Amino acid sequence: MSKLENNKIIEKAIILIQNSKFLDAINILEKNIKENKLDFKSFYLLGTLYLQTKKLDLAESNLRTAISLNEDLFEALHNLGIVLSQKKNFSDARDIFLKVLIKKPNNIQTLIELGRNYELSNELKEAHMYYKKVLELDKSNKIANNLIGNMLLNKGLHKEALNYLKKSTGLIRFNEENFEIIK
Repeated sequence: MSKLENNKIIEKAIILIQNSKFLDAINILEKNIKENKLDFKSFYLLGTLYLQTKKLDLAESNLRTAISLNEDLFEALHNLGIVLSQKKNFSDARDIFLKVLIKKPNNIQTLIELGRNYELSNELKEAHMYYKKVLELDKSNKIANNLIGNMLLNKGLHKEALNYLKKSTGLIRFNEENFEIIK
């Protein structure tokens, strides 16, 4: 198969994905990798689709293949970290996320996922540290503000939590005595 033909197949799969026709995209990509076993893009897209559809073993296998074919594909590394976290393989997931951060040290999505990984394994101090790193890079990041706010709520630190939560939603009116959720 020529490179041009392969690129057309990838483009078709991407259009199917954009139109939420995941099964059709999976079928096209599965057929493509049978004919072109070195196409890291097809393996990456398949791994990502399987992650979205919660077929974690297939996601892991395809993402690992994509990475073995192209070690610089940090998106595949990032998604593999998510897969491993969802499989509760926290230590290996952390190793993967840290590899991504070596290549892209200020990658906000990876910092958030690393924080979530620590939070899921109940290592809240480390989770908080990574969420704060996100806020150092983007103080208005809604996801990090929400995650820190929820962690503080769970600790019973309501006033401190509301400071973060109001930044995450923009829908909380807050003063020293009370707060109001605006609907």
